[in-house]
Amino acid sequence: AVHLSANDTHVICGTTGGEVQMHSLAAGQSSVLSLPDKQAVHAVRISPFRKNLLAASSEDGGVHVWDTNTRAMHASFPRQHSATATSLSFSTVNHLLLASGGLDKRILFYDISERKIVKVLPTDSPLTSLLFLEDGITMVAGTSLGRLITYDLRAGSKPVASIRAHEPRPILAMELQHLKALQT
Repeated sequence: AVHLSANDTHVICGTTGGEVQMHSLAAGQSSVLSLPDKQAVHAVRISPFRKNLLAASSEDGGVHVWDTNTRAMHASFPRQHSATATSLSFSTVNHLLLASGGLDKRILFYDISERKIVKVLPTDSPLTSLLFLEDGITMVAGTSLGRLITYDLRAGSKPVASIRAHEPRPILAMELQHLKALQT
């Protein structure tokens, strides 16, 4: 798992040995955080609101959030997915909200301040990627079967759209092209 910070100053890497490596491109320094159970890391993300919050998902279905300034665990949700937690996405409008997708066909929503799950969204397929859109109410999930499923989080658990992106291969990653960048 690899993630580049929004300002391109850090590269975050998750390893099969349960480590999250943070590489500062500007300072040329690296540091390492370890998952509690040393499970393989499948996704890493930095909060768009609090740049010191780093989340990682793991092989055993866990999701963990660190404060990189103190290197302390901010919140931990061990084994919340019954299969591998494959993907993470921080909300684009709510600084407290983190979502994870898993091979257990569920999207879990976490309040990282209160350290609790606030919503569970069942899906029809194992999930391999996840992305909040800019509006903060639309979420796109990529599946192991190559479909993109769109949810309006105000409308309950039924998808509002589903398209074949590249069946039968999994959607392993998605990125958002910001509307402002398209208009310039």
